[in-house]
Amino acid sequence: MEVSVESTSTLERKLTVGVPAADVNGKVDAKIKETQKQASLPGFRPGKVPFKEIRRRFGAGIRQEVLEEVLQKAYPEALEQADLRPVAQPEIAFTSNQPGKDVEFVATLEVYPEIQVEGLDKIEAERVITEINDADVDELIEQLRSQKAEWAEKEEGAAAEEGDQLTLDYAGSIDGEAFEGGTAEGQTLELGSKSMIPGFEDQLVGVKQGEERVLSVTFPDDYSAEALQGKEAEFKATVHKIESKELPALDDEFFEAFGVKEGGETAFRENVTTNMERQRTAQQDQILSHNIMVELGKYNPIEVPQTLIQREASNLREKALEQIFGQIPEQLKNNMDLMPLTGFLPQAEHNVRSGLLLVEVISSQDMKATPEQVEAKLEEMAASYDEPEQMIQYYKSNEEAMRQIEQQVLESLVIEYIASQGTVTESRMSFKALMEYKLEEPKASAAESEEAESSAEEGSEASS
Repeated sequence: MEVSVESTSTLERKLTVGVPAADVNGKVDAKIKETQKQASLPGFRPGKVPFKEIRRRFGAGIRQEVLEEVLQKAYPEALEQADLRPVAQPEIAFTSNQPGKDVEFVATLEVYPEIQVEGLDKIEAERVITEINDADVDELIEQLRSQKAEWAEKEEGAAAEEGDQLTLDYAGSIDGEAFEGGTAEGQTLELGSKSMIPGFEDQLVGVKQGEERVLSVTFPDDYSAEALQGKEAEFKATVHKIESKELPALDDEFFEAFGVKEGGETAFRENVTTNMERQRTAQQDQILSHNIMVELGKYNPIEVPQTLIQREASNLREKALEQIFGQIPEQLKNNMDLMPLTGFLPQAEHNVRSGLLLVEVISSQDMKATPEQVEAKLEEMAASYDEPEQMIQYYKSNEEAMRQIEQQVLESLVIEYIASQGTVTESRMSFKALMEYKLEEPKASAAESEEAESSAEEGSEASS
């Protein structure tokens, strides 16, 4: 078998494989003889059909079967001989496939980049330190009470205050002309929720039931609808109902709604504090991991396989749709163009690059997650469930789920290792600021974005 490799780009390879005619012809003849023993055709006794007749009738199909078998054997052997690590299944085309002649096929594939991680000692990252105090716990408990609150209509003539809920109609206009999306009837709005554009809610404080007001606002420069960005608008609003929020009492019924059945307020506060500590740890770890991976990528600007970017972008889109709808609606499954991959490409590229770099560090340092570390992580995860033992048994009976936990442990180990090689500074942050902290969104290079989007479109066309 002859094998040659051509590099058509940094990561794309064309693998040309030649298989001697004798290897193919011998297998074809052997299969024809096997078919001959079993063949039963009109005019011939069973098993006595001439070899030439079997070849005439079934030769093309038998040769195709043999070629598929040859391909399944020759392709992995050629990869090993050429020392290539493919990212995904290749595109294969036969360039010579005539009976009696050597067979040749070309496999076009994308390979993993060669990685040698550098610059660990240059990495500078921030580790956030957050303390949880009684005021933080009190604030979260008030938020939980607010989630369980009921609305009671205020007396006629009462003025709306921040925190009240209004039921209103409004109609917006710009330079006297109505615009799309600027009108609503029977809309509920909690004052202070900041769910409307800046200035809208502020001008409704003090309004009374039945009152009409004209609100003057300016759309933000980064407003989602480009046509409205920076535009001055007026909204004519009519308030039909004003309701105040009635918070539930801190009693056993309220505590039980959050899974605390015994111990009263003391046990409830302990439960809330434990959950806050879990959230704090997760957010702190995520921030440190993100900061380190940004730095690691800066000193290791590897080219990322577009196949992997496309696959990860598709996964991110599916997760986004599931978060919005619970499950992906059929109309979106059949037309994913309604949510293009473009917006997911930078994050996908970052995720893939980070994963490849981490795998290389894990491999170079021969890191492994011990059974004790995996068990500790499993128990930590189970603690947030009402029936932790049941959750533990589920994971232990699911091999794939246990692999995911092991992977999480490995990621934590490698992040801490990288942090130990670089410079990590600590900064203090309140619990509220920590929970509101937004990670900087990654940006893909223009060339890689264009190439990945093109690959995604080709993949979409191929699957339709």
